[in-house]
Amino acid sequence: MSVRTTGMIVCAIMFAAVGAIYFTHRPQPVAAKMSKPAKAAEPPTIFTFSGTIRAQHTVPVGVMVNGQIESFMVDAGQDVVEGQLLARIGNPRLDAAQENARRSLDAAQNKVNSLESEIVTARLEASRALADAARVKDQLERNAKTYKHQETLNAQGATPRLAFEKAMHDYESSQEEAKNLDELTRQRQRHVETATRELEAGKRDLSEKQQEFQGAQSGLAAADVHAPVSGLVIARKGAVGRKITPDEGKDLFQIAVNLSMLEAAFTVDAQTAARLLPGQTARVSVPEMQIDSVPATLREVKAGQGIAEFLSPMPALRPGTNCSVRVQLK
Repeated sequence: MSVRTTGMIVCAIMFAAVGAIYFTHRPQPVAAKMSKPAKAAEPPTIFTFSGTIRAQHTVPVGVMVNGQIESFMVDAGQDVVEGQLLARIGNPRLDAAQENARRSLDAAQNKVNSLESEIVTARLEASRALADAARVKDQLERNAKTYKHQETLNAQGATPRLAFEKAMHDYESSQEEAKNLDELTRQRQRHVETATRELEAGKRDLSEKQQEFQGAQSGLAAADVHAPVSGLVIARKGAVGRKITPDEGKDLFQIAVNLSMLEAAFTVDAQTAARLLPGQTARVSVPEMQIDSVPATLREVKAGQGIAEFLSPMPALRPGTNCSVRVQLK
């Protein structure tokens, strides 16, 4: 083989190698990036629930004794003031206790009155006896002087016998009368002292009977149910003629107070409740009263019930009114 032919073969091999290297390591074309269209924002989700207006604060009013409901003085939906009588509970045992206490009190009072009258009379009689005793004592002293004088004259034969005997008789009579009046005065004074001690004991007994009667009255008064606060009666249990106990009747009445603070209670399913959180804002509307979109705050949300608190926009809005609650999720 000639040198020329050999050179051509070597050049061909070199060009082939360079071409292979070029095609192996040349840069690949960059594919154009495809931009995805922006996803449109989802609109806020709004939930609307049907609910009922309730008072945020209520006070239960119960019975204090066992008994039978004799009468109701108020119905649900009525306004009441503190101290107002709401119901009467009959209890025969308490009625009998009060009647017995009244009789005992009357008897004790009559005894005290009688003793007071007796003391007045006894003191008057003792005063009269004392005055009579003083009068007789003065007469005795005069008769004693006359008797001694007549006795001296009689010893000297200077006075008639009859005059002496009369003076002696008057003196002895005065002595006897003075003695009797002294005893009567002591008796009257002892009577006053005895009656006074009896009066003191009677007054102590009267005081005890008064306390017993007051206790019986308090027990009977406990059978009357009074409003402990002013507000609106929103619920009442029981019926006239039905027997009731303090445990059964611990919430015989429910009184709503501070009606400027209300809440809307609504039913909510578990799936929706999971999307609502306490503290979220809400809106309460009362179509029948033309109240629309009152600001509220979710206080409680759980499967079955949600509660939204709000301030009443008008005094006429009362618990028990139907409403709607709207909650917007962002």
